[in-house]
Amino acid sequence: MQKNTNPFLFFLFLLAFIFPLSGVFTLVGAAQEGMTRSHSGGGVRIEVTWLDSSALAKGEAISFEVRMNTHTVDLDEYDLLKLAFLRNDKGKVFKPKAWESPQDGGHHRSGVLVFPKGDPGSRSLELIIMDVAGIKERAFRWEVK
Repeated sequence: MQKNTNPFLFFLFLLAFIFPLSGVFTLVGAAQEGMTRSHSGGGVRIEVTWLDSSALAKGEAISFEVRMNTHTVDLDEYDLLKLAFLRNDKGKVFKPKAWESPQDGGHHRSGVLVFPKGDPGSRSLELIIMDVAGIKERAFRWEVK
């Protein structure tokens, strides 16, 4: 018995199943990109991505991926556990509880800065990083939806 493959049906299959999935992945990537903030100054660029904005409402720890890059400053001297804090729209301040960094040192540092659970009633959050490369305060702000 010979199988009859219809190219038109194959094309419909691609349209119905594969292309919508690729669109979903694009939307997820765009949502993640929308959670990234950056600041450049003093020869250092810092990018911060809020990893799970739903953690606040769920009462879970709040985590940010932090990437610091430079060609002029030694980043080893900056302890983000001491230099960073989280502030909500009500003025409440949260200190980080962990800095998880698989790559530390030199001109490129990256890791995850973890804060205890925040206030679920917050309407906005600001991650503040103090005194890096002569910049007194770098603020990274997100509106909570």
